[in-house]
Amino acid sequence: MLKSQLKHIQCDATHTDAQTQNKTINFLCTHHRDWLYFNSHLGLDYLHQMQLKGEILAEQQCWQEALPQLGCAWETSQILLDIYGTEHLNLITRLGCLTVLLHHCLEQLEQVELAQQVCAQASNKLLQAVAAVKPETDEYAYIMQCIAHLRNPAQFSLYLMNSTSGIEQWPIH
Repeated sequence: MLKSQLKHIQCDATHTDAQTQNKTINFLCTHHRDWLYFNSHLGLDYLHQMQLKGEILAEQQCWQEALPQLGCAWETSQILLDIYGTEHLNLITRLGCLTVLLHHCLEQLEQVELAQQVCAQASNKLLQAVAAVKPETDEYAYIMQCIAHLRNPAQFSLYLMNSTSGIEQWPIH
């Protein structure tokens, strides 16, 4: 994919809400977004498949091919979080992990502004989710911790294996 095509994706992926001036990043088309709302029980399986494909492509440093997989999985996790709320805590974890992966992928494709918007959108989604949780619970603390991590992308390197570091730096216990 050429840089000119990436700019096209960036324009297509970003929708501005005129009333709030907040940018919403979408990777799914309207048809698939609607399908997911009506078939959310199947969405969890598709989420797993997209995430796995995106992770494999990212490990191979095929950033352009990983982008649509990670982006669609990332948006799917947000939609499923809207549907299920915090009923499935693994959706919180998936959204966090996918945000880190998508942010890294976009940075590798020199789409830094879009990478920052991804983090902001995920943080806002988690803030909406935490509003329905009692503050004294472990669930609340976990979501707030995820939000804090997503607001500090400089720390994402802690979660990503540096391709130049070599596997020898990862001790096996």
